[in-house]
Amino acid sequence: MMAALKRLPVDELSRESDSIARRVLALPQVQRASGVAVFLSMDQEVQTLSLLDELLRLGKHVSVPVIEAQGDSTMLQMRFARFHAGAELAKDKWGIPSLQGAVEYAHESDLDVIMTPGLAFDANRQRLGRGKGFYDKFFKAVDASRAAIGLPKTFKVGLALSFQLVRAVPVDAHDVALDVVVTADDTYV
Repeated sequence: MMAALKRLPVDELSRESDSIARRVLALPQVQRASGVAVFLSMDQEVQTLSLLDELLRLGKHVSVPVIEAQGDSTMLQMRFARFHAGAELAKDKWGIPSLQGAVEYAHESDLDVIMTPGLAFDANRQRLGRGKGFYDKFFKAVDASRAAIGLPKTFKVGLALSFQLVRAVPVDAHDVALDVVVTADDTYV
């Protein structure tokens, strides 16, 4: 999958990303949401900057992931920080665009929708990430935080390029199924 991502022409990546953004913005859960978390794209992932801009234009409270070292710096944690138009971004040591400067963290209970990247997805709404488990851990923490104050689970959306949809991805006990996977051509519920 990594090799296929590297071979993807830029114009195809852009075309699919635009179509995915339109489909995502049409989801009723996204339209109703107040707080939306969206990943900042690595080079060959669904491109999200125009989606971020549109969500801000619609008045959503938009947050993006921040990976932080905890304690001895071998323990990493993902949190989400508020994203504002004109925010400064730079790639971190993993090549992931990250907010620069002081950040304001979003409270987990404020995230009505979380959009996630992945290497592969299937029609059963399972995702194969990059092996660190950040999103699965975060999904569980957010859902627990929301349940503690009587809110429904966060709506989890996978954003996938068409060829990233495969017959089946391997699933472990710790993996969290998504609520929907959106490609340029279809929405899998």
